[in-house]
Amino acid sequence: MAGQGRDIKLSTERIAGHRAFANKIWNAARFVLMNAEGYDPHARPASVYDRWILSRFQSPARPER
Repeated sequence: MAGQGRDIKLSTERIAGHRAFANKIWNAARFVLMNAEGYDPHARPASVYDRWILSRFQSPARPER
């Protein structure tokens, strides 16, 4: 973040923001792990909406218009 011999200003607000973001990632990972038990990635999707979402993930990215 800084060249040799220069100080980096440390902001407690910035640290708190990064801590909150890391906490959100941690909680999201715990949520997924708690609810992923018994998940079969090769099972047929349960609804039309699930199939549509999966088809969008598998299609190549298209440029925005």
